[in-house]
Amino acid sequence: MRRWWPLEPWRFVLVATAILLAIPCGIAAAAPVWNGADLAVLICLAIFVAAFTIRSKETR
Repeated sequence: MRRWWPLEPWRFVLVATAILLAIPCGIAAAAPVWNGADLAVLICLAIFVAAFTIRSKETR
């Protein structure tokens, strides 16, 4: 059955979490020095990548 949303619910939660966390961290990460916000943006990027690379049980 084809759904109207192409992502599974848990993948959508990961994508939404990554985007919502990256918004406030991205502003602070724009500073020219390396700070904790840069690390947070990298973690958000990892969450975003994981949402599309982790295989679900249905596709195995």
